Amino acid sequence: MLDPNEKARMQQIFELHGKIQDNLTTIQSKTSKILVQQESDIIRFFHKKINEIKEKFKEERISKGEKDQEHIQKEKQLVSELEWMKNIAQKIDTENQTLVKKYAELKSEFEIQKNDRDMLLRELLMKKKKNAVLSSQIEQYEKLLQEVSKEVDEQEQLAP
Repeated sequence: MLDPNEKARMQQIFELHGKIQDNLTTIQSKTSKILVQQESDIIRFFHKKINEIKEKFKEERISKGEKDQEHIQKEKQLVSELEWMKNIAQKIDTENQTLVKKYAELKSEFEIQKNDRDMLLRELLMKKKKNAVLSSQIEQYEKLLQEVSKEVDEQEQLAP
């Protein structure tokens, strides 16, 4: 059987393994939720901006007509908004890449710990087998000792 230190160590390994799995699941879930939320926020923002811009163009055509200066200004505004949106998309992409890297690192760490656990389990099995062999040898030696003791007792009883 296992001594208390080995039992405690195995328990620690199992608890750590469970925590790692929980952390991976939590990170994956949070990452997915964040990405879905960010995607829907961006889509809502884009739709809102598109509708605002359409309304502005509609009002300008009705009230003032199209003037070159206004178009240039609108173009600059749209370019700046586009740049702003590109920056947001880049930030989201960067954050996503960071989360993917972290996920890969955690997954790698999990695999290492899983391999360590498997190795420890194999080692435990080998120790159990060795313990069984040693126990068997002890039993044989005890039987041999009893037989020898019995023979010595019989010889002592036969001898006057």
